[in-house]
This record gives sequence, C-alpha cells and structure tokens, in this order.
Amino acid sequence: MKRHIIKGVFCADAIVVAVGLKTMDSGRMLFRCKRDGMSINQAKVTIPDIVTGNGVIHGIDTVLLPDSVKNLTELMTDMQLGSFLELIEQAGLNASIARGNVTLFAPTDKAIKELPPEYMAELKENPHKMSELVQHHMVPGKVQKPDLLGDSDLVSMADLSVTLKVNMDRQGVRLDKAKVGRRPRECETALVHRVDNVLIPPKLDLMETVMNDPELTMFSELLVISGLESILLPTGHYTLLAPTDRAFKYLNKDQLYSMMAHRERILKFVERHVIPRMVLKCAVPDAGVYTLKAMQSDKTHFAYDSRKRLHINTHAQVVSDDILASNGVLYKLDHVLPCSCERSLRNIYGQYIMSYRYRKPYR
Repeated sequence: MKRHIIKGVFCADAIVVAVGLKTMDSGRMLFRCKRDGMSINQAKVTIPDIVTGNGVIHGIDTVLLPDSVKNLTELMTDMQLGSFLELIEQAGLNASIARGNVTLFAPTDKAIKELPPEYMAELKENPHKMSELVQHHMVPGKVQKPDLLGDSDLVSMADLSVTLKVNMDRQGVRLDKAKVGRRPRECETALVHRVDNVLIPPKLDLMETVMNDPELTMFSELLVISGLESILLPTGHYTLLAPTDRAFKYLNKDQLYSMMAHRERILKFVERHVIPRMVLKCAVPDAGVYTLKAMQSDKTHFAYDSRKRLHINTHAQVVSDDILASNGVLYKLDHVLPCSCERSLRNIYGQYIMSYRYRKPYR
C-alpha cells in the first residue's frame, strides 16, 4: 500500500509537464501530463482528483509494484532501457543475471542508437564480442552510487584486462566517458544504473595508442627515450597531452636535439605533458578554466574558447577527440606545451615558447 501513497496533495491540474514524487516506501514515481492524459510511472490515470477530507485520490489502471519484486525485464522496461535489454538477451546472459548479486551499468536507448551501424552489425555476427561488450557493463556485487569513488576502478564481468575507470567531475560521476545516472534502481536480481554512453572497452594502453598513431612519431620517440612507459601504470588514470609531429616543427631544431641528448631533460619535458588524473572533455566547463598540475608540477589549464574549441594553456589547441585508453585518455595538441623545465626552448622564430602563454587570453 505504501507504494501508492505520497505525502502531500498533488492535483492533476497542478502538473504542467512532469514532477517526480517520493512514495511512503521511499520509492520514486513520475507524475506526467501527456497529450493522451495523465500517467503515474507506467500507469494511466483514469479517474483524477477525487477530493477527500484528508487528501486527493487518483484512480489508475495498473498496480504500482515496488522494484524489489520486479524481474530485470520489467525493471529495464520501466527505465526505458529496452535496447540494452535486447543486447542482454541476444548475448544469452539472462541466466547469469538471474543468479543475482550483480550491478548493471545500462546505456540508454539513445546511446545505443548512436553506435555506428557497422559496429552493431559486427556485434550481431560475433556472439562472443556481443557477450564481451554486455559483460563489460556488468560488475559483480551491488555497487551503490556512494561506492563510486573518483580515480578508482571497477572490474567488470568480462574476461578482459581493462577496468572501468570511475571519475568525478562537476557534472557528477562518470564511468569511462559515460555519465552515471543519479538514482539506481534495484530489482530482485540486479542493481541497475543508467549511463549515457556505451562502455566500449579500449584495446590499447596510452603508450600503445601513441606508438600506433602516425601523427605522433616524434612524441612516441621521446616517450621511449624518457622511459616514462615504465612509470605509466597499466591500471592508472592519466591524461596524456601529445603534441603532433607538426607541433614539433614549430620548435628550434638545434635546441630540440640538444634537449634530446639528455634523458633527464626529456623525462621532465614529457612529464610536462602528462597529468596524473583523467580529464575528459565533458569535465571542462563551458565558461571558465579547469586547472590541474602536470606530473612535472607545472599547472595545466583546460579551457574552451568562444568557438567551443578546447585549448591547453592558451596556445595549444586540442586537435582530436578524447581518445580513451586502458589507463587513461589521450589528446593530440597542435603545439608543444610551455615548460618551466625548458625555459630556453624556442620556436622557429626565435621566440621563447614560455612567452606564448601570455600572448592571448583564454576567451
């Protein structure tokens, strides 16, 4: 009965679009006004506004069951996660979930529709890959929202070497690139979190990603010489700001080669381009500056300009998407970052690259 009772009086005429309400059993319901009438969750209001001496009654055409007695199909249908439910069924993982004690991070229907058609076709042709993808969204045990701590990892049920990266930003909790919904719901066999992106497991770590990119040959050479690959932990959370080969062409070659002759200087220079935290594009505010320290200790400023282009320390522009790797995220830059460890490093015009940071404002 408590599932059907709300504290307070809510008349149908007072609902303009929708309002979220809390029931007496601490459940949630959505009271909505649609073109075809009023609804409460999946139930249609058939007799609205029966006024009594101590409240108001709305007649509905369906019993409102608590989530705890629903099966996974019923719960995910209520949460409008039908597309991911279909993937679970196609992967044949219903039995695994039916055993209980599992957490699902379920992408929205919109997120699944945005996947490339060729990728979806590949999943359907390869049942193992389909199962692997779905299991990458499953974590053993019941992982509640407070358990999702920043800069931590979750081990999925997929037989993969990669983990799910948990990060906190101003918009909330993220799992890899996906934003985790505010309130999970729990049925008899699983706890379900809604996420706004499909969690596709990355195949490469940061070092491998750089080594396999034809635009980053110079930076990959510096990474190898510096020995930083032994410092970047396979389970770490890093942001690698990689200048492209074209970016290095703006530097004075004699001074660059002089620096490359000293491993300690190269290490500091490379560390200037590494942040020991994952920074995704969505974490950077549209207005303002997001500042973090690089591994080498210089401050790194992330900011969007008026044309929504992401810049690092003013002059270096990000020329790629945030490329997810198994131990962090990679950005390609069109300029080398100013570095306090190489104050003498100049560009091809003889200007010190440190002076670039003061040449134009962020906005």
